[in-house]
Amino acid sequence: GQSAPYLNRLYEQGFPVVMLTDQVLPVEVSCPLIDADHRSGAYEAVRYLLRLGHRRIAHIHGPTTFRSSTERYEGYCQALREAGITPDPSLVVYGDFKAPTGRMCADQLFALPERPTAIFSSNDEMAYGVLVAAERRGLRIPGDIALVGFDDLPMSAHFIPSLTTVRQPFYEMGEHATRLLLSTLETPPVPSRRVGPSAPRENVEVAEGPVRVRLATSLLVRESCGASSDTAVGTD
Repeated sequence: GQSAPYLNRLYEQGFPVVMLTDQVLPVEVSCPLIDADHRSGAYEAVRYLLRLGHRRIAHIHGPTTFRSSTERYEGYCQALREAGITPDPSLVVYGDFKAPTGRMCADQLFALPERPTAIFSSNDEMAYGVLVAAERRGLRIPGDIALVGFDDLPMSAHFIPSLTTVRQPFYEMGEHATRLLLSTLETPPVPSRRVGPSAPRENVEVAEGPVRVRLATSLLVRESCGASSDTAVGTD
């Protein structure tokens, strides 16, 4: 995020540049961008909770300056509205992508007169904080509260209970970025050129403007939503 304007200037001067993720909201870049489909991943996570019967679903929002936080919130709202549920502002609390704020946000939600039955956390680290807050209050996950994170960090499969989460395709994102960078080395980049690698389950914007590749996420259902073993659910 902090380096985005600098990298974009290099790209506009003719240097081969490909960005991985675009975090800071106010910055619009013309260089090629590879990212995960945050909105779709969040949408599928909340849809899964709705299919389990949850209606009072809270959201721990990430930093408001991060594009990914906003897109994940949009996916959360979209899933609720499609189910006929108006998003409740009292069920949306704000953290900073770190575990301590996840715990504090969970404490706010657990203190509500009618607490949520499920929480969608904007990332795994804050979800770890929810696990701690629930244990301190004697709440069972998933018995009392279902929990979903986002990222699929290595530790998420090893917590007790293991964390249901949205897996970002980090390896594939790096692979696509490398291919695209190699293609720009062979052909000098022009800000409006639309070149990019072809691969399954990707969304490449084709209108005039910079290259934008959004790779599909997948939902990994684990114990924090009641599964006895890992189940991968695609989010195409």
